[in-house]
Amino acid sequence: MKQAAVLFSLWIAPLLSGIGHPAIPPPQPFPPPDDCELLPLRVTTANMRVLGLAIEQYQTDNNACPAAADATALLAALAPNYLQQAADSEDGWGRPLRYEVWVSGTPPRQHCGLASAGRDGLWEFPLINNYPVGPAYHLDNDVVMIDGRFTWLYDDPRRTDQDRYNATAGWMKILATGLEAYNANNSSYPAGTLEEVYAQLVSNYRGLADYRGTTDHWRNGYVYLAWSSSGTAYLDHYVLASAGRDGLWEKLNPRDYLQRTAVSYDNDIVLMDGQFIEIVDDPSRTLSQLERLSMGNLKTIASAIEQYNTDNNHYPVGTTIQQLLSALQPDYLTGGGFDQDAFRQPFQYVAWGGVVGNPQHYRLSTIGKNGVADLPDLCSPLPALQPAGFDDIIIQDGQFIAQPD
Repeated sequence: MKQAAVLFSLWIAPLLSGIGHPAIPPPQPFPPPDDCELLPLRVTTANMRVLGLAIEQYQTDNNACPAAADATALLAALAPNYLQQAADSEDGWGRPLRYEVWVSGTPPRQHCGLASAGRDGLWEFPLINNYPVGPAYHLDNDVVMIDGRFTWLYDDPRRTDQDRYNATAGWMKILATGLEAYNANNSSYPAGTLEEVYAQLVSNYRGLADYRGTTDHWRNGYVYLAWSSSGTAYLDHYVLASAGRDGLWEKLNPRDYLQRTAVSYDNDIVLMDGQFIEIVDDPSRTLSQLERLSMGNLKTIASAIEQYNTDNNHYPVGTTIQQLLSALQPDYLTGGGFDQDAFRQPFQYVAWGGVVGNPQHYRLSTIGKNGVADLPDLCSPLPALQPAGFDDIIIQDGQFIAQPD
């Protein structure tokens, strides 16, 4: 009893006594590992990524997983045609990797599983397809990859909130690509819980990269809701959201979210119909970083425009970014966030030349960091010498004709 009283005074009393006694956090069940402890995990994941890429290429070419009884036989099946670099049949702790193949899904499809038993060398589940999807909490946890993507992997608690926020938003954008592809094929977004929808997407759209399952990078569940604006069976809208760092939802009904700029990592991250409508603008990003982000999106859109031109012998007709995106999505461009630059200004687009309805030239631009168009209209000729303060970024027919120094 005396020992219990001592423990109470050490842990509970400071919490109850108020001002002048800072709260003592409870002991962490798993102290964060140091860099030396993490090294075998990094070796393991790097090796599994090499093998996963080779497995995925093999699946693409053969519509089946490599036939192999173990990881050693897997290496033999992949080399030399599919392995882009040297790989090992053992993990970073020097133990053999596990390799398994099974069939599941509708329609039935083969899945390839690769796993390490983690630091302790003890398997948590008898079969790879028994593992949950999401972040693992300890270095002793197993490391699992299915069809070239990690589904069960240690999540380092030392990661910053900015890193977790960006990783969560990145995964949501990847999932949106799968949702847009599903909509393109079915004229409807998928119905059901996120778990049910996620299972459909993973089984049918292998474009999803290293996914995180149905929990965000703070280990809280996402919310997904799809609905029909016309009351029919065809679902033409959806919301995908994370509750952010604090894990508290700002809206009880996901349909109530409105377009706004979030100001804190505690704010929800909300993606609707392929585009973020609530997300933090990282205040630490410099103007040059924002310009590079804008240029990256311009290049992605321009690549889609050139592919459209290859297929149709003309550029998309239009004088606005919305008309351009309507022509490109979903066949040439998937995902959201392509309507505006990193400064949250809408991209500009115009196409001209050739016969009516078959333009042979286009310009795509952002008005840059000053938020003011430096040309009277997008078709205007560029000045021979760009004046001070000219910061429009412009692509014409696939090439940058104005960009930052």
